[in-house]
Amino acid sequence: MNSMQELSARLQQVERSNRRMKLFGGLGLALCLVGFAAPKVCDVVTGERLVLHDESGRTRVSIDAYRTSQPAVQFTSSTGKVVGTLAVNDDGIASLTLFDAKGVKRGTYQWGKEPETPTQPEPQRKTDTVSMAR
Repeated sequence: MNSMQELSARLQQVERSNRRMKLFGGLGLALCLVGFAAPKVCDVVTGERLVLHDESGRTRVSIDAYRTSQPAVQFTSSTGKVVGTLAVNDDGIASLTLFDAKGVKRGTYQWGKEPETPTQPEPQRKTDTVSMAR
């Protein structure tokens, strides 16, 4: 008789475990189906500054819009010197400024709205007043 009670207790435990497994399995399946049916939402990262580091922890690229009139992308060498800056001002003029290894500015290239230059009037051509008659 003792073994029948043990067998009955074990069977009840297995049945409870089976009910829990079905419940949690059903909930898990429902969550998965809801997750797949949910609309895709685009994640947005916001901030004032983005800094990319190399494997040594040195800043190599930074995008900065913090306390500046002209947001810019700045490129830095492995020694920490700024080697280039890409920026666009409020007038829509883009500029690329390049620096040498010592940080000395070597050139700036600009694209966008051309500055207006005063045009010179064309010089008046003299008309030929001499005619050749035969």
